[in-house]
Amino acid sequence: MTYLWTDEGWLYLAIVLGLWNRDMLSWVDDLKNERVHGCRYATRAKATAGIFEYIEVFGNRKRRYSTLG
Repeated sequence: MTYLWTDEGWLYLAIVLGLWNRDMLSWVDDLKNERVHGCRYATRAKATAGIFEYIEVFGNRKRRYSTLG
């Protein structure tokens, strides 16, 4: 679990880990370094939208999941 500061307060991000995806912990660090540091979110909704965009648009294109399929 990680957390992000917004002007409304803390927003918590929880990730479910399985035995096959232990590298997700380093991925959370990448998320914070590449997307969150240097950004100021006015609302939790804007932070949620920014994180969603990073995961769905940028993150999934950059990190292919070769173990699927």
